[in-house]
Amino acid sequence: MFVVPLSATSETTVLVVDDEQRFVEAHARMLPEQYTVRKASGGQEALDIIDDTIDIVLLDREMPGLDGDEVASKIRNRGLDCRIVLLTAVEPDVDIIELGIQDYLTKPVDENELTECIEELLEWEEYDNPTADFFALSNKREVLLQEGGEELNADQLSELQQRIKQKAEEGLQKNREVLETLIQSSPAAIVTLDTDGKIDLWNPSAEDIFGWEADEVIGELPPIFSDDTREELETIRNRLFTDSIVTDMDIGCVTKSGAPLDISLSAAPLYDNEGSMYGMMFLMVDITERKQREQHINVLNRVLRHNLRNDMNVIIGRAAALSDSLEGSKAEHMNTIVDVSEELLQMSEKARQMQEALSADSVAVEERDIKKIIDHNVEKLEDEFPAVEVTVDFQIDDTNVIASEGLPIAIWNILENAVEHNDTDIPEIKITVSDDFTDDEKSKTVSISDNGPGIPREEITVLDQEAESALSHGSGIGLWVIKWMLDRSGADLAFDINDRGGTTARVTLRETRDISYQTGGVELE
Repeated sequence: MFVVPLSATSETTVLVVDDEQRFVEAHARMLPEQYTVRKASGGQEALDIIDDTIDIVLLDREMPGLDGDEVASKIRNRGLDCRIVLLTAVEPDVDIIELGIQDYLTKPVDENELTECIEELLEWEEYDNPTADFFALSNKREVLLQEGGEELNADQLSELQQRIKQKAEEGLQKNREVLETLIQSSPAAIVTLDTDGKIDLWNPSAEDIFGWEADEVIGELPPIFSDDTREELETIRNRLFTDSIVTDMDIGCVTKSGAPLDISLSAAPLYDNEGSMYGMMFLMVDITERKQREQHINVLNRVLRHNLRNDMNVIIGRAAALSDSLEGSKAEHMNTIVDVSEELLQMSEKARQMQEALSADSVAVEERDIKKIIDHNVEKLEDEFPAVEVTVDFQIDDTNVIASEGLPIAIWNILENAVEHNDTDIPEIKITVSDDFTDDEKSKTVSISDNGPGIPREEITVLDQEAESALSHGSGIGLWVIKWMLDRSGADLAFDINDRGGTTARVTLRETRDISYQTGGVELE
């Protein structure tokens, strides 16, 4: 029997086949709603229906005309890769070993038994053919041992056990070949150590990154760790011995020539078939260039911000002094210079906030109190903009959300933008926090509405495209700060026009730590 995996992207379609309509309907009703169910009253009708869109066939065995065994054989002769389950009142016999089926259920079956069987078969799509065949033969053995009307004799059982062993070995061999290919072709250095810390495996990328050939280091302690990092290495090994794993740990290493390297290291313990640890695997990526770029960018940012702040303060001070001595249009021109200079200083400050919030030290998400964040920002807003009128409506009892350190900055920038770009005499802002459901997941939505002119559509378009261009660009970095901060929290951001003609920004925050970063795009409704 040769069955290829089901397509992981296809919709699950189940064909229910039985010559008694009452069983067709009963079994169809047991299936989960997300499955597409098709029905056939007999073997020939099933063959007329079946094609490569069918994933699972629930097939009665005893039917007039074409019985289940014949239907299963014809399906396999057509080269169709669907999973077949014989669902019948007939007790199984040794003939099912050669049938191109994956499982055998004896009537009557309940909903849980049927659903679990189908879900198990669908999971096989993740495995190669020998492994899937191993599962099918194992199922048949269990059916015959537990329910078989015709008992397996010793020779038949031995032959079946041998076939199962053969399929298991074929699956393991194929998995070894795949793993070996991945290890040899991986751009990351992959190194395995025994429990004494000596090298068992040293892949080509490890040779390229560190400079030692495999035959120089196999059986030896890793030469890549300097004396300064030996203590860190021992900490990693101790964690692995307690069944922990290590992910993206920055550690210093050295090459054969003595050059220092910055390495991102991930590690996991290795176990044998009996569950005993026999070693550990390290996966290491050279991040030296990335760390150097980050350092250069940080230095440039600090220098540029420092110089910009100092020079712009000089310009503002001198321009303000000149403005006091000028009249008419000349004074207006000077006031414009002061206003633009102050905007540049604000942009520099936003860039600093953004860099700090996006730094490696602040990316972790944790439980935060959205009420405290909003209350603090409202108090700050009223201090800086005394004319603003703010109303806050918390429609929730539990005010905790999962978010990064950048969430308060994002909320502040939304509030600040709502006031700064508001041309009314009295800027009004309404904040509502409510429970929501997104993709069947409970969440909380913070809605911030203003009575201003609204955010221009082109500004939102730039964010949605996540790119700047000469013909389409944002007028500032405030919205970018908001978007990137919320991305770190796994939050969704959307804008729409409210009934006052202003903008409503809606921030949807998750309540669990299962967050997918870079949620992608900004919605304009």
